[in-house]
Amino acid sequence: MRYEGQIYRPPCEAHSLIIQVTIGCPWNRCTFCAMYKDRRFRTRPIGDVLDDVREARRVHRHVPAMFLADGNTIALPTDELRTLLEEAHRLFPELEHVGTYGGARYLAQDPTPAAPATPAVDREPSTTGRTTLPKVAGDPGPDRRGIREGKTVAELKELREAGLSVVYLGLESGDEEVLRRVKKGVTPDEMVAAGRKLKEAGFPVSLYVLIGLGGRDRYREHALGTAAVVNAIEPDIVRPRTLYIQEDTPLWHQRRRGEFVEAGPREALLETRLLLENITVPVTLVSDHITNYLPLHGALPRQRDQLIAAIDRTLAESDLGALRPAHFEHL
Repeated sequence: MRYEGQIYRPPCEAHSLIIQVTIGCPWNRCTFCAMYKDRRFRTRPIGDVLDDVREARRVHRHVPAMFLADGNTIALPTDELRTLLEEAHRLFPELEHVGTYGGARYLAQDPTPAAPATPAVDREPSTTGRTTLPKVAGDPGPDRRGIREGKTVAELKELREAGLSVVYLGLESGDEEVLRRVKKGVTPDEMVAAGRKLKEAGFPVSLYVLIGLGGRDRYREHALGTAAVVNAIEPDIVRPRTLYIQEDTPLWHQRRRGEFVEAGPREALLETRLLLENITVPVTLVSDHITNYLPLHGALPRQRDQLIAAIDRTLAESDLGALRPAHFEHL
């Protein structure tokens, strides 16, 4: 098993076997994100990835869950992902779950046809010496081999049938201005298109929402816009996380210059309350991240009053700053 750099995965994948399929993130421009900044995005040769899966079978007796890292692995060519999924399920008949990250820009639009291959063909180097998929002369190179924005519903169904269980979608915000400010690279409409496409392909839809991303000046628009996108997608799960500004990110520098005023605990809880008030579709709320001020778990709209009452009780406390540590050096 080989890993490069720090590996990230959702909290709910804590017990999953992690297979590193890509290095870094193909977008990697979000101002709030500190992940993958120490590496240039590239895809690993599929032969090396398959060798890691085979090595994992020799090492681990029982693997019920697997996570395909790094960021936006869903952007890989469908045939490579299908090959990987089929081999994983063949080697691990006990495998019940395979998850991966997926950005909306790599899901929302149907891909444009690939350019015709030129006769000159090179091959990517493989650390195992195995033959890997060809690299056509004139394409973006081994770091972005086969990466195209968008997947069709048919492709997503193919991956679902091959054994992919869930694609974690980072919504972050449904407000167009907030998305523009943080350089997310997508619009609310594209977020909706990505989520609806996953649903049409038969995937459970799990959305990440970043509480506080609008700052103090745009918390209301952030909450209402996010609720509107959630209502349009009708996801299965919404996973709120609270913004934690990590050192040396673009957003950290914006805060230092006074260009971004961070929401405090009270504002974050009020924003969460507004979000819950305006989600009208059936959805499970899962607060599974250490940054959250208050662990909120429940079914909307059935348990809305109960969840809002928990927020109101917390808001009535005098020392909101004690709800979580001031620093998260281990994140």
